[in-house]
Amino acid sequence: MNTEMGQTIVPYVHMGELVPANIVHEIMQNVLSRPEARLGYVMNGYPRTAESAETFLRTEQPSLAFVLHVGEPTVRLRLELRARFDDVPGVIDRRLRHYHERMPGVLLRLKKAGIPIVQIDGEPRVAEVTDLLIHAISRLSAPSRARQKEQADLTKRVQSI
Repeated sequence: MNTEMGQTIVPYVHMGELVPANIVHEIMQNVLSRPEARLGYVMNGYPRTAESAETFLRTEQPSLAFVLHVGEPTVRLRLELRARFDDVPGVIDRRLRHYHERMPGVLLRLKKAGIPIVQIDGEPRVAEVTDLLIHAISRLSAPSRARQKEQADLTKRVQSI
């Protein structure tokens, strides 16, 4: 969080609040405008609202979206294990409430935009879930030969920087 934009979000993180959607969208646009993003990307936790999904879909066309089904006890345990200073019970409660309130609208916007939504059981060990995600991504987004060449060329350029 050493950038100007990073400093903008620090107060929200320290208060255990969600960073406002307009700031998150600006950060996402900045990241997604970089050449390496053309190779593909995975986002976690964005978009968080139907409105941010709408804004995101004006400029991006994701290949697919995942919904990880994880029970609340598992979510709480995983958040406790990552040991971030803002992962405290009250903040976790608020995040879970926001998720349950807002995610149906996000999924509806994605579905209306024709984005495939893949349901994944997120309860197994993290390594197993990661393997499921990697397998699903490779199966569902196998690039064409032209796209593979473009990705290889871009990878070479990025590596030479």
